[in-house]
Amino acid sequence: MKEDTSRLDGILSVFSAWGIIALAFLLPFFFIPSASFPLQFSKSLILFLISWIAFIFWIVDSLKKGVIVLPKSHILLSALAIVLSYLLSGLFSVSPASSILGQGFEIGTFAAIATVVLLFFLSAVTLNTKPRLFYAHLLFMVSFIVIVLYQGLRLFLGPDFLSFGVFNSMTSTLLGNWNNLSGFFGLGAVMSLIGLEVLNAKNILRWVFTAALILSLFFLVLTNFSVVWGIVGVFSLILFVYSLVFKINKVSMFSPGWPVASLLSTIISILFIIGGSFFGSYI
Repeated sequence: MKEDTSRLDGILSVFSAWGIIALAFLLPFFFIPSASFPLQFSKSLILFLISWIAFIFWIVDSLKKGVIVLPKSHILLSALAIVLSYLLSGLFSVSPASSILGQGFEIGTFAAIATVVLLFFLSAVTLNTKPRLFYAHLLFMVSFIVIVLYQGLRLFLGPDFLSFGVFNSMTSTLLGNWNNLSGFFGLGAVMSLIGLEVLNAKNILRWVFTAALILSLFFLVLTNFSVVWGIVGVFSLILFVYSLVFKINKVSMFSPGWPVASLLSTIISILFIIGGSFFGSYI
């Protein structure tokens, strides 16, 4: 009987972790092909369902073990403070029900912010092993490829290609508007750099991350959103400095292993931050 309970505990923990990993894969391109279900509603729905189901699995698993492990993080405490501020703001607003729950998974309500912070927390407590981090990273890259193929084909074949009756203009994307697409490829660039500079991907995986970085920068050039360029530039610079600190005594300049990718990403980001409007006139 104890052995069965132990197995159940392990299964619940695994389900919780794989729920978060599945969300990293599904969320970018998930939508309901119907005008009755707006894209934001579809994505908010799957985000809400998977996050809270994963939380239920995690909390049941923790209660069965008799231990609830909470990570010591100032970032998580800050996130919790934001949730509390939204709760208090909603309670004292003119329409508390709308401010707290909303009417259809709107962004900016207490429920939406609480779900995002919950997802952030679950990622910290469940993706706590290298294999789980690797699979989350890998499935996100698979999702990234789906987005690249879909948006690339629509870019060359026109907005009527695979519109599903929902994406009727060139700026309609699987992520929402053009700026959302830019944010996604900014995240793709950062994730690719992490794979190259921090995880030290080798062989085929290194080529995959390199290709993903090039494609991310290509779409960032097309969308040319200065805020995203700024974020990518900051992360690129941080990863460049991080790589130098740990690799400068191990490899010579511009030899294999030197952080060329993060350096080039930093330079490109700076160029488009400073001269985005100039370059944009030629795109």
